[in-house]
Amino acid sequence: MIIICILFTSLTLHAQDGHNLWLRGKSTGSVKIICSKSSVTLDIAKQELKNSWQGKSNATIELLVKSDPLIEGDGFKLSSGKIQANTESGILYGVYELLRRQQTDQSINNEISNPSYERRILDHWDNLNGTIERGYAGLSIFWHSEKDSFTVTEQDKILWTEYARANASIGINGAVLNNVNASPKMLSGECLK
Repeated sequence: MIIICILFTSLTLHAQDGHNLWLRGKSTGSVKIICSKSSVTLDIAKQELKNSWQGKSNATIELLVKSDPLIEGDGFKLSSGKIQANTESGILYGVYELLRRQQTDQSINNEISNPSYERRILDHWDNLNGTIERGYAGLSIFWHSEKDSFTVTEQDKILWTEYARANASIGINGAVLNNVNASPKMLSGECLK
């Protein structure tokens, strides 16, 4: 009987693949989002709120892109019913901070969060042949073999979206995709496209 229980339990377990990192929150209620502007970045912010909202059901959140001299760069002002920023990226970073606080049961006070650095970049060591100079977790998600380095697949786009989402969720706003010993082909017109 114990063997049957262990077998049944092992068949019903689902492991995480790690792609969502901390962004595993599933919405526990509905949220009304007020935003007078529209853009790709703001659409992502709205979708993240809808997908991961864990606050009170039927709450209202205003996303306001409006200049405030106390907010620097792509920083944001966070309050219980509003996220204000000077930039659309600031709104996205504010949304991720709000969701993180919901998931960790932290209070949301009226506060301003400004980045310490304007550019927050990850530096990769990826080679055009798909290897990674200092890689310990597999092959590059940006390059394949040198023969087909410039071919973009649907799977590539999915991985790049997950990568960008993960970076934005912790405030990273840039990436260098090649290593310091990069192939001269990196500067070819085909590669730059």
